[in-house]
Amino acid sequence: MKGIRFAALLLALFLPASVVAAQTATGAVAGAVSASTGIGLPGVTVTAINMESGATQSVVTGDGGEYRIEGLPAGGRYELRAELDGFASVSRTDFVVVANNGHERVNFLLVP
Repeated sequence: MKGIRFAALLLALFLPASVVAAQTATGAVAGAVSASTGIGLPGVTVTAINMESGATQSVVTGDGGEYRIEGLPAGGRYELRAELDGFASVSRTDFVVVANNGHERVNFLLVP
């Protein structure tokens, strides 16, 4: 009987925290990175930097230059940066991620 009470107590203490964590509003950003010729660039590192917390999340573009960064806390201001050796880095600042809005689309054009 004590074991059941203890298990119920643990469940009551930790379940609310996991439910709250699961309800945190998040959003996504996606887009494409192209060269000045219009051709998609694979292998570009695209980084989202939360301007308040400094937290970063990075992905690498696929074969057609497409990228998608998911699970970004919504409402925060972000800097998005695209970087590839041999090209000038490009960034967008003060980008705001919107919760549960599918995804925001941000494209980049890199020049050598």
